[in-house]
Amino acid sequence: MVRAFQIGLAVILLLAAAPQPASAQESDSQLRRQNEQLREENQRLLRELSDMKKRLTALEEEVAQIKRLLAQTPGEPAKAPDAPVIEPAPLPDDPMAAPDALFATLAEAYDSQFGDPQATAGQNVQQRRRAVERWCQDMNRLHRADVMWIVRYERLRETSPSDLVFEIVVLDPATGEAIGGKHAIPIRSREARLLKRFSEDDLLVLHGTFSAAVRCNEDREEPGMFNHPRFIGRYAEFGFDLVIRSIDAYEPPAKGAGEAKTEPGK
Repeated sequence: MVRAFQIGLAVILLLAAAPQPASAQESDSQLRRQNEQLREENQRLLRELSDMKKRLTALEEEVAQIKRLLAQTPGEPAKAPDAPVIEPAPLPDDPMAAPDALFATLAEAYDSQFGDPQATAGQNVQQRRRAVERWCQDMNRLHRADVMWIVRYERLRETSPSDLVFEIVVLDPATGEAIGGKHAIPIRSREARLLKRFSEDDLLVLHGTFSAAVRCNEDREEPGMFNHPRFIGRYAEFGFDLVIRSIDAYEPPAKGAGEAKTEPGK
């Protein structure tokens, strides 16, 4: 009896020590592979989440920057928070002294004719547009003259293979201060050849015919983000023409004894 018990126990121990079936081993291997794949997938998702957070932060900053730009007055460049405010030099009364002086005169004339709500209260949209169109034609006839400007040569650039633009700043001959900002003047090849004698920042004497080229744009109700062409008033856009006849080097006037004259642009 004892012998039979011993034999049975040995058989049980041998069975317990025997290798597991192949199916059980394969099942454990699959679980390990699946766990490893889940860990890798989890790491990938965490990396993507981190990248998305960074992109979201960058987008929020861009949106904040756009809001700051939109808060600026249309047509004004964005200013640094602590940038000092530089007051522009006063414009001369003569509208033909420079493009910015002409713009100021036209803007004042427009406000005088159309700025009073009572004066235009009875006009419908079509009547207002026709009135602005007539006003533009009158201004273009009125503001035309031969000019002699002292200008600072900013640069010459191509806008297309056949089109050139001469960028200048008009200077007040009495004070040497800039009359407004920089302006781009379309020129022909003849004027471009004349400019080859000069360098950027040179002071030049420019003779030509300067005239208003205001136009009525029925779709223009406000300045818009870029304010180009420059907005005079509802339906009215600023423009000018300059036909150049000659360009010469500026020669400062001789200084008398004990007299010091300001050289333009200095």
